[in-house]
Amino acid sequence: MIFSLLSVALYAGAWSAFQYAAPLYQRALHVGAEFYYELEGKSLRFRKMEGETVFRSYMKPPFEAELSPRPIVSNLPFLLTLILATPAVRPRRRVIILAVAVGLLYLSHVAFVVTKVEVSLISAAHPSAGSEGWWKAADNFFEVTGKAFFPILIWLGLCLRYMLGLADRPAAPAAEKVGRNAPCPCGSGKKFKHCCARG
Repeated sequence: MIFSLLSVALYAGAWSAFQYAAPLYQRALHVGAEFYYELEGKSLRFRKMEGETVFRSYMKPPFEAELSPRPIVSNLPFLLTLILATPAVRPRRRVIILAVAVGLLYLSHVAFVVTKVEVSLISAAHPSAGSEGWWKAADNFFEVTGKAFFPILIWLGLCLRYMLGLADRPAAPAAEKVGRNAPCPCGSGKKFKHCCARG
């Protein structure tokens, strides 16, 4: 009961704090998608129009479509809450895990945005092909699984070993060194140098 209340409180706090950072995160998504298209040799720029995100392609013919990444942005507070509520993780290690998790989630969100753009471009150029092809299959995958699958997968990948007690185990104490003149640990009553040390 206490753990459930703590998780709800953590999520509410993370969600409230993220409302201020959401525009910056959306801009970071746009930069990631724009960088992808720069590598592809295509020109694609995002801009705001009446409060919504719009992307414009300067390829021929020019193409413009609406894209709102707000539904996937809610994944971030969810992931942060899962990691913060995970027991048995040291504070310094938790900070590292948080940084890695946010990076992985960001990459999955950029892939989601690029997939949406590609499906829109294909649908505009070839309306009959909009419901087929690899990009459409990827878009369906993100639509079905992206809202909770990736945060949970990242969380399990980074934190499962801590929850199972497989990480940060104390090292086994090293065996004590027996002095040459000390009694032999085998129980013979002789000195170690005259007993097992000879073997």
